Amino acid sequence: MNDNRLGGLALILGAISGILTLTFHPGGGGGAHRVTPAQFEVLVAVIIGVHALALCGLPISFIGALALTRRIDSPLRLALFGLTIYGFGLVATMAAATMSGLVTPDILRKMTAHDSATDQWHTLMFYTHAINQAFARVHVIAFSVAISLWSLAILKRPGLPRMLAVYGIVAAVFVVIAIVSGTLNMELHGFRITTLIQALWFLFAGVFLWRSGTAEGGFAAPRAFAASA
Repeated sequence: MNDNRLGGLALILGAISGILTLTFHPGGGGGAHRVTPAQFEVLVAVIIGVHALALCGLPISFIGALALTRRIDSPLRLALFGLTIYGFGLVATMAAATMSGLVTPDILRKMTAHDSATDQWHTLMFYTHAINQAFARVHVIAFSVAISLWSLAILKRPGLPRMLAVYGIVAAVFVVIAIVSGTLNMELHGFRITTLIQALWFLFAGVFLWRSGTAEGGFAAPRAFAASA
């Protein structure tokens, strides 16, 4: 299996992991005090599990993005710039998933154990949630910028799927405007919408890479290496 097929598979798996995370993500921790202890532990296990899935998908997604960049890059290096921005977005995603999946469950356990009606735990919960929201906004906007740069790179090279590029540019502009204007927030409903919009682009990009089926890339091998080969 060559680099393009492996990269395509990685993009598809990364997109699916994001969709599954948001599909099975619980609706929030506000009902933690209205469940039995057994139900509460199941809730915490689900929270940890879905965010662990998201974290595991991040390096896979980066491998796919690297293969995509090699396939579509040009002398302008738009795709390489997109990969750089995407890397920053993945770091923000890791931070958001860590806050939600590893920090929040501990706070919920302490709130339940102390039967917390005090403001201390609620303030800490709000603070953790605010950090998660900030990183989520960085993640979504960074992904949008990366998708738009990759889409521009696709438009500038003949033989690449133009519909994928058009969808990527339109989707990226829509998501950035929606986030900046406040039309969409990064609560679960808004995050599901943005994740689905972006995951569709990555799914189609993964299919394109898989079907391309050659080892062709945007970066040429050094002449000395090529000669020795």
